[in-house]
Amino acid sequence: MRKRRFSALLIGLFAVVTMSFTSVTASAAADPSSLVVAPKQGDVHAQAWYLLRNNGLPAEMCLANHHPDLFMFGGCTGQYLDQYWQWFGNGQIQNFFSGACIAMHPGGRVFTHPCTPAYQDQIWRNYRGIAGMIENTYHAGWCIAAHADGAVFGYPCTPAYADQYWRAA
Repeated sequence: MRKRRFSALLIGLFAVVTMSFTSVTASAAADPSSLVVAPKQGDVHAQAWYLLRNNGLPAEMCLANHHPDLFMFGGCTGQYLDQYWQWFGNGQIQNFFSGACIAMHPGGRVFTHPCTPAYQDQIWRNYRGIAGMIENTYHAGWCIAAHADGAVFGYPCTPAYADQYWRAA
């Protein structure tokens, strides 16, 4: 019982801190400044944990992680720690709950794996500098995409596809 209360307290504190430092407008889907941009080394903004939403999907869906699986979660209000992500200046994107980083294998399989800066398939950038498109540097030309059925996968980067644009919330 004590463990459950302590866990609830930690989650509650995290939620209060997150709400204190995060404000999302109702028009975040239309606001280009909300599109995720790869941070530069030492960028203080890279220290923020945020939800990742896909522009091609309903606003209530966000990227979640049950290590090693990535999926789009409906009804996302930030209540679960597996929905929070951080994009570091070295290009790695880490999940708050699992502590693992997003990686990609040939053919577009995306998943999480313990963060290892030497693993080039864990390094991401914006495709051709386009805010919102997240490209794997090792598998150049492949971006993270998602569908409404919850599937998250790598696919050849195509700026015309809304399901390849991600925004921070």
